[in-house]
Amino acid sequence: MFKLNKRTTQQIYIIGLIILLFFNCSKDNSTMEFFPMKKNNVWNYSGAMAKIQVIEEKKEDNRINYIVVYFDSLGIPIWKEKHIKIDDKLYWATFSPQSPFIPEINFDPPLPSSPFSTKLGDKKTIESEETRIDSTVTTTTINVQYEIESIENVELPVGLFPECIKLKMTISYPEMVEKPYMEGTSYFWFARGIGPVSYILPSGSGNILSAKIGNRDIP
Repeated sequence: MFKLNKRTTQQIYIIGLIILLFFNCSKDNSTMEFFPMKKNNVWNYSGAMAKIQVIEEKKEDNRINYIVVYFDSLGIPIWKEKHIKIDDKLYWATFSPQSPFIPEINFDPPLPSSPFSTKLGDKKTIESEETRIDSTVTTTTINVQYEIESIENVELPVGLFPECIKLKMTISYPEMVEKPYMEGTSYFWFARGIGPVSYILPSGSGNILSAKIGNRDIP
């Protein structure tokens, strides 16, 4: 019978511990699964923001670009966004409203659009240049504060979503601007493998009714 000596046993133990830590850290640091982006993924909600659909997915160098359309309760597109996946993180790059009275808005650097962390209490502050494009091009600085406010179970009529990340996002304008379009505080509850299951925006709130994530239907 093959017998391990003490030194070999210690080496195997150390290697095993390193592998375990690697996989645990990978799981803790991966946040894309809290807003799984893939072409044709659809989320349906109660409230004014009634539907989100990924209509385009395009790989470009070290990133993947997604075009996401938001619909009202009548099924009419109300705005479109571009999100970017970089290093397994998701960022919000552009906002393109259907209304001719609101300009297209770009963010540089782009803003996190899914939980930036899975750790309760973590905070993040970003200064980004907001560029508005209509008949003219104007740029101002916005301050965006994020906080992982809680990790909690969310029970809705469609089911129970365990260990959701509640993300608080506050956008403010340090400079005086004529129309602070994005100003305000929003809350999102993200479920692992599903995406946002509940939201509170300055303009309204809603809960998930159904979704199609890849080949998975919810509920």
